[in-house]
Amino acid sequence: MPPESSHPQAETLVADSTKFKHHWRNFVRSHFAAWQQINILKVSTVGHGLLTICAVTAGLSVVTGSTLSHLLERQVQSWFFNIRGAVVPPSEVIIVKIDEYSNSQASNYTADPKKYAYLEPLTTSPWKRTAYAQAIDRLMSAGAKSVAVDLIFDLPSSHGTQDDLRLQKTLQRYAGRVTLPIQYAEDNLPTGIVQRVILPQDLFQTQPSSIGSINYPVEANEAIHTFASEYPRRVESNLARAGNFQDAKIFARMANQYPTFAEAALDAAKLTYQAPKGENIFFYGSPETFTQISFWELLDPETWENHRRQKTFEGKIVLIGPTAASYQDFHFTPFGKMSGVEVNANAIATLLENRSISTAIPSLPAQGVFVAVLVLVAGYMQNRGRKISPLSRFAIAIALALGWVSISYSLFVAGRLILPTAIPVGAIVLSGVSYLVVGIRNERLQQQQADQQRQLVEQQRRQALQQYSESPEVQNFIRASGDSDLQTVIDGQNQGIIGRKLDGRYEVLAELGSGGFGKTYKARDTYQPSNPLCVVKQLRPVNTKPRALKLATNLFAREAKTLEFLGEHDQIPRLLAYREDELYLVQDYIEGQSLQRELILGKLPVRLPERKVVDILQDLLQVLEFVHEEGVIHRDIKPANIIRRQSDGKLVLIDFGAVKEIERQLEQVGDAQLVYQATVAIGTDGFMAPEQAHGHPRFNSDVYSVGIIGILALTGISAQDLNQTRDSQTSELCWKENVHVSHALAEILDKMVRFNFSARYQSATEALADLEPLASLTKKLWEQTNATEPPTPENSQLTLEETKAWPQTFSADLPQSDVDLTGE
Repeated sequence: MPPESSHPQAETLVADSTKFKHHWRNFVRSHFAAWQQINILKVSTVGHGLLTICAVTAGLSVVTGSTLSHLLERQVQSWFFNIRGAVVPPSEVIIVKIDEYSNSQASNYTADPKKYAYLEPLTTSPWKRTAYAQAIDRLMSAGAKSVAVDLIFDLPSSHGTQDDLRLQKTLQRYAGRVTLPIQYAEDNLPTGIVQRVILPQDLFQTQPSSIGSINYPVEANEAIHTFASEYPRRVESNLARAGNFQDAKIFARMANQYPTFAEAALDAAKLTYQAPKGENIFFYGSPETFTQISFWELLDPETWENHRRQKTFEGKIVLIGPTAASYQDFHFTPFGKMSGVEVNANAIATLLENRSISTAIPSLPAQGVFVAVLVLVAGYMQNRGRKISPLSRFAIAIALALGWVSISYSLFVAGRLILPTAIPVGAIVLSGVSYLVVGIRNERLQQQQADQQRQLVEQQRRQALQQYSESPEVQNFIRASGDSDLQTVIDGQNQGIIGRKLDGRYEVLAELGSGGFGKTYKARDTYQPSNPLCVVKQLRPVNTKPRALKLATNLFAREAKTLEFLGEHDQIPRLLAYREDELYLVQDYIEGQSLQRELILGKLPVRLPERKVVDILQDLLQVLEFVHEEGVIHRDIKPANIIRRQSDGKLVLIDFGAVKEIERQLEQVGDAQLVYQATVAIGTDGFMAPEQAHGHPRFNSDVYSVGIIGILALTGISAQDLNQTRDSQTSELCWKENVHVSHALAEILDKMVRFNFSARYQSATEALADLEPLASLTKKLWEQTNATEPPTPENSQLTLEETKAWPQTFSADLPQSDVDLTGE
């Protein structure tokens, strides 16, 4: 009686596999339905809600005219001005600046009063009004259309009545052509704030007169953007909003009497201009964009004469105003700090060229609706794709925001129209952030729930596998999956054979390795006094259908018979025992080092001398000669399957898992598809002959593999790199350029590895016949030189190479459609 088997017979396998399939099919179906019911908070639900909140909030902030909304929009307009840069202003406007340089000219008068007598009006602070009178006289005589003096003469001159009378005389001479400013002011009285207007002295108010207000509204960003005409409107609106309706009416009647300073200057110059379409000034650029001349040049005879000859002021509107820091007449504008006279110059130029900037949507409610709709449309654009990632949604939001900024800027520069920009852009970006955050959150929730579901599935799968863990089908399924965690399910089964004595003789010590369809164990023969080591190979085919099991059993039996007579050769492991019922066999344990380790030291390839390569070729071909005479093709010859036996240094050919008797297989199987599938997958890339790779191995296919090993030993390159050297025309290997080799050995190797098998050595015997003279010659030359060659590099820390695990011999015995683990 054979010892108790750790694996059931074929009939039991079929019954177990049927039960397992039904269980597995029901398990998959039930949990697939559960997987479909994962309830995750959708991006569309929360994301659309946040989008709506962004749109409504943005619209309301515009409708209510919030300070933040005004601040952001004005900042964007300032940004647009600076991106646009300076624009050439109209040449009709010139500024005569009261600057520090003009103030410094007073020192020349002190040094030489007689020579610089004309500078005497500038020696006091403030200047004498006589200086302005002289300047106006000269400008008018030079052909100026009008002069606008940005100084309020509301109090008598500190230099006496004569000083005021001198200016009065000039103003009367050019009555209606010289514009003076007025200013609105607030008085804090016990009864409340009272608005009043500061006018020039009565003696300066000529008939006709030209006066205008210089009060400009300051926006939320503390900068001037609009005409002075907006100031009284806002004061009136603020008074009415505060409930001071009477004061609002009084101020409105007062303000209606006076134009703005810019309008008065243009009227004084007798220039016609259209009423501005918008309320915003078209700023031409940074400070000193307009032509500016120092005030002292109007008084200096020589410099003035040059201006007269050049007709600098002819036909111009000349503005006189302070630009020196000491006057503190500076205001914030889109281009930074700017003197009051420059602000007036920009306002005059805007009216003159009809370049006012208007609001595209004047009504605040209409603006609010527009902004809300714009944000919602942008949200729709973000959600057009069904399978769009959160990051992509955010990128679309950024692109839409930038697109709207570009549109707003283009209309601002080309059409001088102001569209809501900052608020909708901010809302669009915020909606993109909302979709991003919600999307990332949902992805994490999905991942968490998916992980939980996978853990549940895995737990139940492990339970199902444990229930049928004794089934070889289950064990092979786990091995094929490559899942190290599931391997623990069959660890108990592994322990079932370890420690056992097969046939009551071969004690299994440990697992050496596992192939796709079998396991290899180290064992010892307890019947021998020295307890020699041996190798147990146990077959575990994946396909356990009756037909496949019968085929595997037949092939395994014939393989064992093949190994039995092949083991008669000294350089092939002997077959010690065979059990068909448990599908295992026992072979010699070969102690030694693989040829692969001889060819690689650590991670560096080793080039062997020609004499050693000839010895390797001769040794392997002699073994193959015997194998082929028995009608067997190895089909997996490679350095890893060749062991240099420790006891005598001979090369031992192992791993006959790929051995097939081709003629008998064709006769007995009788299924071309099965034969093709069993054949095509056997071999190792790089060492496999071309015809073998196409499923048609021949005896000289093994000769090809031995030739490849010889070339690798000579060149030190890998099989994959060697395959890259093939000639594109002939497909032959071009390897000789990598090494110095004798012509005779090169010819033999070339013939061994011919691409066309018909041009190759037809047998190992033919190759040996050509190699024998070369082997004798190299041996003779070696003996004559009596040289001592360094030993082949070895790594003393490497463990001895052992017989390989069972290969995938039966991996394709049946079509894949016959393999059915789920029952589908």
